[in-house]
Amino acid sequence: MSENKEQSVAALNTLISLALQVSTQQQQQVQNAANVLAQALELGPADTASEESEVEEPVIVTTD
Repeated sequence: MSENKEQSVAALNTLISLALQVSTQQQQQVQNAANVLAQALELGPADTASEESEVEEPVIVTTD
């Protein structure tokens, strides 16, 4: 593999990692907002709703 391709792959992996970190932070913020709203409506914690529905993890597909 050429050095340029290795650097490109490393940069792509870094971008993917950062995107996953941002996604996780946003998911936590949405969960927190849902919990605040659920408490305000006296519905209980919203994190129990995630147990009822499955959330698919993102799949990263690479081609060489």
